[in-house]
Amino acid sequence: MTSCWHRGALLLLLLAASAASPATAQVTMRERVDSGSLVRMTVAGSPRFRGRLLSGLLPGQAVLRYCRYPALPCGAVSDTTRALSIEVVSLSRLERQVGSYARRGAIIGGTIGAVGGGYLGYLLTGLCDSPCGGPTRGAIAGGLVTGLFFAGIGALVGSGFGHFRDIR
Repeated sequence: MTSCWHRGALLLLLLAASAASPATAQVTMRERVDSGSLVRMTVAGSPRFRGRLLSGLLPGQAVLRYCRYPALPCGAVSDTTRALSIEVVSLSRLERQVGSYARRGAIIGGTIGAVGGGYLGYLLTGLCDSPCGGPTRGAIAGGLVTGLFFAGIGALVGSGFGHFRDIR
């Protein structure tokens, strides 16, 4: 009876291990992707990597031709030194860049700058010996100036991070 129990436990362990392991899903394209688009690819068991498409990608196409990104640009599709290709069926995930986080960065940077600058403007106008327009005016001016400055910096930082959308 103990050997039957061991076999049952072993079978249960094997079932749990196979259910817990991620299945390799094949990419089936739903939409056309133009050449020059920045894509992020994932092959099962390896880290994600990015590339620029050298030729358009259509649903049902077997091979994806790309150039590594960030890197020196590829000259043409026939440039075999930097142009790479991968079979679409080997990809477990394929994503296309559809924008960046510039707006989110501007909102975050502008909020931090406006709050900090407003508080600093309020404190500094309190130190004036002559009439400076009051602490409220200093808070508004400081908040506007530093808010705009930090919104610009936040937009620059956010534009460096791409927003990707799954295209399979």
